[in-house]
Amino acid sequence: MSLIVQTMTTHTSTLLAAGKDPFDGVVPNFAIFGADFNAWWKKLLAGVWGISIVYCAFKLFPAALSVHRSRMVGNVTSLGEASQDLKFWGAGTIMVVAAGLVFGTMLTIAGN
Repeated sequence: MSLIVQTMTTHTSTLLAAGKDPFDGVVPNFAIFGADFNAWWKKLLAGVWGISIVYCAFKLFPAALSVHRSRMVGNVTSLGEASQDLKFWGAGTIMVVAAGLVFGTMLTIAGN
């Protein structure tokens, strides 16, 4: 095990000393696995994303109703807990819905 670590450390330090970027020109590309795989993973990602949005919505609406009920009754303790749930699920829903925009922005910034 230590021989592997020593070899990797030596190789990495040699690359860094030479100033070469080992990932220069390397771009993620799923086309190497074929068109079927490329279409499959996009469908899977879209399905998981859709299910995540529905799940957040099912959690967000009861949290909003709980805040409304707590305000109507005037229970301060329950209102605090319900408000925290509403904030959590609201922020979560926004992040899930905006996931494509967030990842696209990160990839654009990383590409420059």
